[in-house]
Amino acid sequence: ISYGQKLPCSYAEYDEETLTLTYKHGSMPEGTNIYWSDDDGEVLVKYYKWKYGDGFWSIPGWHWNLKTVVFDESYSVARPTDLSKFAYRNSITSVEGLKNLNTSETTKMSNMFYDCSGLTELDLSNFNTENVTDMSYMFRDCSSLKTIYVGDQWSTEKVTSGDGMFDSCTSLVGGAGTVYDSANTSVTYAHIDGGVENPGYFSKLIDVNGDSKLDANDIVDLIVFMAGKSPKDVTKDSADVNGDGKVDIADVIMVANIILGK
Repeated sequence: ISYGQKLPCSYAEYDEETLTLTYKHGSMPEGTNIYWSDDDGEVLVKYYKWKYGDGFWSIPGWHWNLKTVVFDESYSVARPTDLSKFAYRNSITSVEGLKNLNTSETTKMSNMFYDCSGLTELDLSNFNTENVTDMSYMFRDCSSLKTIYVGDQWSTEKVTSGDGMFDSCTSLVGGAGTVYDSANTSVTYAHIDGGVENPGYFSKLIDVNGDSKLDANDIVDLIVFMAGKSPKDVTKDSADVNGDGKVDIADVIMVANIILGK
């Protein structure tokens, strides 16, 4: 991006009071605390501070004072190809709006969340990883990370480098109860947990009606679906909560138990 460019581009705004970095795409506004990548979104971690009239300068270590990352809806038009070291050794405790991060053309995710020890949960259910070849050390040293949700578009078919993907993720537990094992930290465990027969470290995101939260409305919509009707955004796949290939009272009980914390 050339100096002073205001054309539509990928950039990020940093709020020093809330320690929040928000990724956006559009006409870059004038002002201070504006960050964007030096190759228009290809490598998201390389950011520079822009102060109108004073040019550019790099700010090594900006990520140490960061708690929240947000992907604004406008960013959904971006197609980053390299997410390596996206939050490398970062102090973030949450990532919001990940549904607005389109990974369909991403090929590299190595060290993406490396040493993000403040994270306890990640919802990657919208991630399309069909073109990703490198997932090495993707979650390494995320010692507080307990749950990672993925969806139907998660794939490791093209991954050729996946060593150490879960190194030191000591709190991680798969959806079927598979606990972290230091002997199994490679990409081979990067799938939805299938229990003893097919152990993995990921969980299926349970959200019957697609509103990004699990509550009583999911139970109501599930019962309506079982009655032969089709509530908005409820599909057979989302209604089959326990993954046994059928939608019945067992799914309702499972949702209720999760809501009640059982």
